[in-house]
Amino acid sequence: MLKDHLKHEFQLQASSFESILTKAEANLIRITNLWLETDDGQGIQKTVDKRDILSLTVLKDKGKNLPFEFITKYGYMKLPYFETFQDTIGSAVVAVLTYIQSPYKYVNNTDATTSSTVKVVITDKKGKQLKLKDLDDPVDMAVDMTKIFASTHTWIKPEILDDGSSMVVAYVNETNEAYSVEFKLKSVLECTIYGIFGYTKPSVFNRAISIKTKGIKKILEIEPVDLPVFFNDSILQITVYNTKYSSGGYLDPLVLTLSCQDDVARRRRRDLSEYMGHFYRVQILSVVNLKGTKWDTSAGSKISRAEGNVAVFKSTFFGTFGSDALFSPPTPINFVDIFLNFSEKLQQTPQVLAAEVFLIIFFIAIVIPIRRADQKDRLQWEYLPLVDNEPDDKVQYCLAIFTSIRSSKILSSTVFFTLNGKKATSNARMVKTDSRENFQSGTCCNFLLTTEEYLGQLVSLTVWHDNTGKNPDWKLSKIVVTDLSTNERYAFMCGEWLSLKFKDGKTYRTLVPATPQIINGHVVFTELSVRGFFDDHLWFSISKRPNYSRFTRVQRMWSLVALLFLSMVTSAMWYNSEPSEEKQIATGTVQRSVTLGPFKLNLKQIYVGLMSSIITVIPSIVIISLFRNRKLKTDSSEDIRRTGGKLPWWTIFIAYFFIVAAIVGGGFFTFLYSLQFGYGKTNDWLLSFVFGTAEGAFMMEPLKVLLVATLFGICCKKSTNVLSECAEEIHLKTAYVSDYIKRGEIAYYPCPNTAIDQEKINIQRKEVQLDSKLKKISKSWVLTFFYLFLLAIICAHNTVTEAFRQNSYLKSSIKDSFLANTTDDIYLWMQRYMLTQIWPKWYSNFALRTAYEQRFLYDEYSYRISKSTLRQVRSHNCSPLEEMKSSVSKCTSDYSIETEDKTNYCKGWIPFQTENTTCYDEYDPLDNSFIYQSAEVTNTLTYIGEFAMYGGGGYTIDLGPKQSLVEQYIENLKNLSWIDGKTRAVFFETNTFNANTRLFSHLKIVFEISEYGSIYMTTRVKSLNLYPYVTSMDYIILGCQLIFVFIIIVRIVLFAVYIFKKRSACFRTFSSWIIALDLFLSLIAVIFYILRIDTTIKAVNDIIESRGSYVSLEHVELYDMVYRTALGLVFFFGILRLLQPLTINYHFFILQKSLAKARYDIFMSMILIIFALVSFGSYLFLSLGRYSENFKDLYSSIISLLRMLLAMISFRLNSNLDSVEGRIVTGLFFFSISIIGVNIFIAILFGHFADVHAMQSKLKSKTGYEVHEDEVFNFELNDHLWKQMKRIKHIFSEPKIESQGISFPEDILHKLEILNQHVTLKCKDEYRFMRVIPCLVYLTNAMSWSMYMAMKTAADYSEENGLRYRFFNPNEDHPRLTVYFPEANLSDAPDIRCNNVAHRYFSLSPEIRRLLLFAKTRIYELKLPNDRPFLMKVNDITKRITIIEVDDELVSDEDYLVCSFDDRQSWFRYAIRPREDKFCCILPKLPTYCFVIGKLGQIQVNRDTLCCFPDIEYHQIRKEGNSIFLHADKKIRLSFPPGSVQNNCNIYVMMDLPQKQICPFVHVLVKEDINDPVEISLPIVYKGLQANKYGHKNTEKLIVVREGEKEWMVLNSVLKLDAAGFTFETIKIQSNVPTTFGLKEAVLPWVENPFDKLDTKILKTINMVSRYNCVALKWSEIAHNLDIEFPSTFGGRETDSYEICNNETTDGNPNPRQMSFTFRRVIDIPISAQEKCLYIFSAWYRMYPLGIVVSSFRKVLEDCNLHFIAEQLGQRL
Repeated sequence: MLKDHLKHEFQLQASSFESILTKAEANLIRITNLWLETDDGQGIQKTVDKRDILSLTVLKDKGKNLPFEFITKYGYMKLPYFETFQDTIGSAVVAVLTYIQSPYKYVNNTDATTSSTVKVVITDKKGKQLKLKDLDDPVDMAVDMTKIFASTHTWIKPEILDDGSSMVVAYVNETNEAYSVEFKLKSVLECTIYGIFGYTKPSVFNRAISIKTKGIKKILEIEPVDLPVFFNDSILQITVYNTKYSSGGYLDPLVLTLSCQDDVARRRRRDLSEYMGHFYRVQILSVVNLKGTKWDTSAGSKISRAEGNVAVFKSTFFGTFGSDALFSPPTPINFVDIFLNFSEKLQQTPQVLAAEVFLIIFFIAIVIPIRRADQKDRLQWEYLPLVDNEPDDKVQYCLAIFTSIRSSKILSSTVFFTLNGKKATSNARMVKTDSRENFQSGTCCNFLLTTEEYLGQLVSLTVWHDNTGKNPDWKLSKIVVTDLSTNERYAFMCGEWLSLKFKDGKTYRTLVPATPQIINGHVVFTELSVRGFFDDHLWFSISKRPNYSRFTRVQRMWSLVALLFLSMVTSAMWYNSEPSEEKQIATGTVQRSVTLGPFKLNLKQIYVGLMSSIITVIPSIVIISLFRNRKLKTDSSEDIRRTGGKLPWWTIFIAYFFIVAAIVGGGFFTFLYSLQFGYGKTNDWLLSFVFGTAEGAFMMEPLKVLLVATLFGICCKKSTNVLSECAEEIHLKTAYVSDYIKRGEIAYYPCPNTAIDQEKINIQRKEVQLDSKLKKISKSWVLTFFYLFLLAIICAHNTVTEAFRQNSYLKSSIKDSFLANTTDDIYLWMQRYMLTQIWPKWYSNFALRTAYEQRFLYDEYSYRISKSTLRQVRSHNCSPLEEMKSSVSKCTSDYSIETEDKTNYCKGWIPFQTENTTCYDEYDPLDNSFIYQSAEVTNTLTYIGEFAMYGGGGYTIDLGPKQSLVEQYIENLKNLSWIDGKTRAVFFETNTFNANTRLFSHLKIVFEISEYGSIYMTTRVKSLNLYPYVTSMDYIILGCQLIFVFIIIVRIVLFAVYIFKKRSACFRTFSSWIIALDLFLSLIAVIFYILRIDTTIKAVNDIIESRGSYVSLEHVELYDMVYRTALGLVFFFGILRLLQPLTINYHFFILQKSLAKARYDIFMSMILIIFALVSFGSYLFLSLGRYSENFKDLYSSIISLLRMLLAMISFRLNSNLDSVEGRIVTGLFFFSISIIGVNIFIAILFGHFADVHAMQSKLKSKTGYEVHEDEVFNFELNDHLWKQMKRIKHIFSEPKIESQGISFPEDILHKLEILNQHVTLKCKDEYRFMRVIPCLVYLTNAMSWSMYMAMKTAADYSEENGLRYRFFNPNEDHPRLTVYFPEANLSDAPDIRCNNVAHRYFSLSPEIRRLLLFAKTRIYELKLPNDRPFLMKVNDITKRITIIEVDDELVSDEDYLVCSFDDRQSWFRYAIRPREDKFCCILPKLPTYCFVIGKLGQIQVNRDTLCCFPDIEYHQIRKEGNSIFLHADKKIRLSFPPGSVQNNCNIYVMMDLPQKQICPFVHVLVKEDINDPVEISLPIVYKGLQANKYGHKNTEKLIVVREGEKEWMVLNSVLKLDAAGFTFETIKIQSNVPTTFGLKEAVLPWVENPFDKLDTKILKTINMVSRYNCVALKWSEIAHNLDIEFPSTFGGRETDSYEICNNETTDGNPNPRQMSFTFRRVIDIPISAQEKCLYIFSAWYRMYPLGIVVSSFRKVLEDCNLHFIAEQLGQRL
């Protein structure tokens, strides 16, 4: 009870104490206010201090007259800086009451404040308390904390590092608003403090805080600029805010390092007993305000900074405030544990580890494809025998044929050559192999050539090709021939195109061996540079390797990985060796960076990348040399001698050891460096590494290649060894294929080097060359248009229109038309216009702007990014005339750079004396405004004005940031006569930013004061986009700019190559100078754009570091102006380049040549006109210059005359020209220039125009003289152009029926005429809309993109083929589709049209859609007109047998023709058959739609869909016997005798026609066994009988059969020949087994030579033995025993197959059963087991003598358990 009573009594006492204290404070303020009223204290500040307890200051005045600061003994209060509170109130009473200690003992938490307290009360004249309205403009308050800040026992000694610097860790484990770190410095020299939040030591490049001090109170640098720092009496206070305070977070540890210039000297005295170094302490700061009976924190008040012995805070309301400061002792932090915290560091910087793991995984993944490429290389480099090599040839030559990198990707032509020696010639030979693709671009193909006799020393080589296929253009680099009998090499250099399109249009070249006398350094340089780029260059050689090398792609790839890791570690080493910031600042090498996302780019990164690439050159040479110069393990001594291997084979392990060591070591140490760097520095280093890699790949390696090539070209140009290097001859492959072709049986394409051949191909060559020129011109125009489009996009990014509008508005807003007559008018303009527009404070309705709004110009859009500056330039006094000194004692010189006044003054232009510094305060802006500053300090460019050219230096003062302060400065300057008689120009400059347009504007206003007393005002505004990459569209522009830079680099390289080829001759043409100027301007644009970005970064950094001071952007403007001017000129020249292709037109050509020929006369005429302008202008200047502004100087006189000449101004309106003298001179000028000069100029043009036209007429009629080809108009090209235009016009020409020399009756001709008119009308109606865009149709290859395209039609008739229709694509000369009607006559010809239709044009079934995935052609639509012009006969030929021939490069004998006969309702598949070297199908009638599909694999066919496969026929065998005739070919017959089957059974039959076979093949499947002979009759479709050189046949016709998937076997049956073809009988046919029968013509191994009976006997015996089935089936085992390699053709091609499924019933079992079987197509000529066995025996026979062969054959047969056959062989031989 007693306890509760005491508690209640205390509460009553506390409440009464609060009431008494509140009343006492109010009475004290009221008494002071009455004191002010009694003493008439309006505007007088009264201060009361009582017994070191409290201090009160009171002031009553109008709001706008209130002072900015109210100071008491124990604190102070500053009103809002932008005066938003003062200007909105009337009369007010301001009372600031401070206590040395908090008197509020009644609060619950008295320990919440340890400082003095401050109470602010502001009331109006009625006593109502006022509040702040603008929260962006708070008040500053300060409370005294002397008891805490003045204590000495809290100072702590910092940790001393090895370099003498000190390290401090501010780590507070409490949640607080802020804390203060204080340093007591013991040095007056320059000291530097770096700080970083976290657990790492700060450095010059890894820091968050940077402070520099000097003396006892001077701060040199602060970063960031808004960091609260106070420095006085050698005590530095740094206030740190807790950015996580609002969320209840903890303060981050702050690591600080302190180093002074005399730390090293102090380090030497560390052994002294007394510590002489710096001290530090950490104070936790907080601010509280009184809320009732509790001190509490508020969001409206926060700590600002510690300032000496006071704590300053900001508040958005008035009240009672206090502060608390708590000394924080140092918390021990184990830095070893932090720095060794591997997992945490790995989480912070995982970039390098991720990059290394990715590189390893990536390169491991691509090993397999690169390994396959190595295998292809080995096949490419093997010396494969030519197809026309014969076994009897004994002399061998190796051919290495090098194809240029610029050649066609895959050569479609067949190459031939003739090799000539002193003793013999090889005759024409075909360069072809069966196992690889030859002559791809940038490859070397090796071949083995054999000849019957030795050619002797080689003297020449003629090479040509047949110019066939899609890609017939071939650029041959060289051919190296090695004579294997003498090991002598011959290098036949070419380097020319074998093509009708290029240069001379020849498809053949005659080459001679290279000798030291005929080769030059250019040839060696070209050869070695190409080889170096694709052999020595690791990056490029992985993708393409034309030259033979032991250095494989896999080895190159791992060498490249090793070099990448070496580049990583060396780059990290160089990147880590960075100088201190002091050294960088002292030497002026501080790097500025361009930020791209998380990366920063600077010059140091490029330098580090360059150094790392240089260091890795030596390891790369070592590793590459080990791989390249090693021997192979399988090399013999002879191989080593020939290949030149120097190092042992096991050095490959050393090379791989180096690679593994480089990868492991480089990766490990690079990873450690990344942990040391930290996140930000690691990102910067990664970018540096990327630059190093790019420099090594695209700069260092190419330079090395070019340097080596140049040295060899200079020093070894007389050696042919370099040119004759090729693959080693140990790669010879001398095996011959079984079906080698004798040279006598090959139809060689003749070399077109005779006069007759040249005459035949001249027309074709001319056509191709004209097409090539036309395409080149079109390509040039398109590329130029694309280039201009790219430039237009880049130029549009300059925001010219927005900048103009912003400039115009800013100029008009500050009264740019103001007329100043005296210097007072300049002050008037500043006060009336500049002050209100630049620093607005009130709206037009007199409403006060907020603090945020006052930072903008009057328009509320342009934000002032810094203070403004006011600068003036002055001139010295001059000496007046001696005669006038008595009257005029002083004068001022006119301004120039030499007469500029650069003297320092005190205020009021009092001369400054060095020994007397009391008149100058360096912290006073007004004092500094009388101190001269050079242009380097102001960073301002020279200004060219109306009266003079003014320097960038002068006397400056910064103005801002609020109106009242600027107004005060202007008033003070006016009172001090800052602008006086010596002032020659006053410059006002400010920088703004418009967030809406993203444009920075530089406003510059100049008042020029002439020596005459006149004042001339000029306003200049320049707006530009300093941050061009903000939106996604901006980054698209960045991509365009990068493409532009790449194009410039390519153009420079091409121009350099052009100069290298033409040398001095290239600069004799005007176009070359224009190109050089264009490239130079492009480089200028790129360079100055980069400089603009760099200068922008520096300017922005200066704005930040200058803490709001004015920073000039004039250098940025200068670089931007140069960039835009250069880019505009580049765009101008680009537009002019569009005119160049137009010279293909005769009139443009005449105009161009006329201007070119008249250039000298025009130039001389212009000189005369210039002389006339200068002479007349000089006279008018001297005579009228004193009275007329137009003639005030020589330049103005010339410009005025030129304007009069161009009718820009009228001289009659000029009153100064009313004199007789003026009229006579100007009249004479106009007469001499406009009448005589202009007429002469026109006469010159007309004269040259007539001369050029006459010369072209003579050249066209072949009656003139010879001139340079550039001076002659290309009439052929012009005619060819119009020819192509006519083709465009007739793209949809009507179908025509042509006759080949046949006379027709009159009625047929009449029908044809009616048909022609009908088709013309239909075509016009159907395709009229397509005629609007014929040019687009032509440029896209006759509408190849069109979905529905009409094809041209041509029809003819012959007795052999019947009626033939050919259908052409537009602008093509060969038909795509040909339709034959063998039994039709021309009189029956209908009007058939064909359309080439895209697949997606029709709506097709899903099944056909799936087939279209394999389509090789578009859909051909064959249509007949609905309203035929004449009646057809009853037997319509479209219902008869039709042969469709497809002529397409993609079509092969494995494809199918899918046809529809009922307008896409149903579709049928026909196998495409070869017919006279073309592919065709025999159809029952004309289809309406058809297209070609490719190989499908296994095709599923059931009984329901069997009708869609007409090639598979379904017949029935009757038990009484019958004959079956196939629908596909009625001449194929199968005759079954009576009783061959017990019941009627079904039979499936399919026909196949392999290429170049004498008869078709027949597939048969029966449902019952047929044991009786079945007679099969096959027609003859190909005549392939051959004869040997003695006239005897060496072929034999074999009947072959295959059952299921078994081997092909020879059927021993009698073969009969009759008029229908061949007939034979089968032995039996098994049921349900697919059986294939065919007839082939086989080549026998012997030759019927009457002089070699023994050879024929042995071979015939071998043939007889191989015919035994038991022997033939063991051909593989025999080949293995005899060690004979059989060719790949034994295996055969994998072909399509039909799997037929059917549910059938039999008489004995009526239930259906599932049955399936497979018919496999026969595409290639089958090889039976007997033929294979015969080949093996024949090959063995030719390798050994007769006795060994016989005994070996017997042994082999006995080993195969063929003893009976072996005995027969012995008996016959």
